[in-house]
Amino acid sequence: MTSTALDGALRDHASDLLESWSARFERSALRFRRDATATAYAQQAANLIEALTMAMSEGLEALRPGSDLTRELERACAFLGSQFSGTSSSGFDVAAFLLALRDAVLEYAGEHDAPRVREIFEWLGIVALDAFASGGLQSLRERTTEELEAGTPIVELLPKVPVVIFVGGPTAATMDALLSRGLMLSIGTSSACLLLDVTGLCESSLRQFPKTFAAFVAREVPASIELLLVGAPHSVCMLCREALGLQGRKLTDVERIDAAITYALGRNGYAIVHRD
Repeated sequence: MTSTALDGALRDHASDLLESWSARFERSALRFRRDATATAYAQQAANLIEALTMAMSEGLEALRPGSDLTRELERACAFLGSQFSGTSSSGFDVAAFLLALRDAVLEYAGEHDAPRVREIFEWLGIVALDAFASGGLQSLRERTTEELEAGTPIVELLPKVPVVIFVGGPTAATMDALLSRGLMLSIGTSSACLLLDVTGLCESSLRQFPKTFAAFVAREVPASIELLLVGAPHSVCMLCREALGLQGRKLTDVERIDAAITYALGRNGYAIVHRD
């Protein structure tokens, strides 16, 4: 069967092809979790069949990765992978979907076209799985961001001692939001200080912190509030000190949170009395 004949066969037998895909997908050994069903993804399969039929209009030999003819196919497969990533399905379900469709198409392909059909589906499988992995990673990042925004401690440790205790790997936007919330707490408690404990930041976020800090202090920090940086490496302290210096202010940095608390209490008019 020639590529043109295959194109016509797929168009004439689209419903049969969809049924064949459905049966193959349902019984695929790759779907060991069985979370995805053929019924749920029938429309996506139909869309792929239509896109494949249109792409074959100029022959299978013209279907090359990244070519104009395969662009819609690649987009459809990328969208499919992204959809799967938003469910409890695994990459095995994505592979089962496309392998089932490939085998259904091969029913109508002759010996001449079969190798090319396998090649194009191998590429489409890579595209779909890449989108699945990227979508899963993006989803993880979004959940992590939400958890850090909600769970990062921004508290008043003692009267007029507000502190932001950074943890994990927040993004620059998340750190900026946390700094703003800490500032609001400092203003709300009428504190002369705001403690910023960066001891718990991961390396990548710690590298990003000085730039975020610089944008924050240039935008909204009242001169009446002193910023105390806790547990920061020397290089981070220098960059943050430079940022405050541009505003005509000085940075106070301490190594330990207990020393920062003592300093903040003193700045707010409290004295720690040591008893024997």
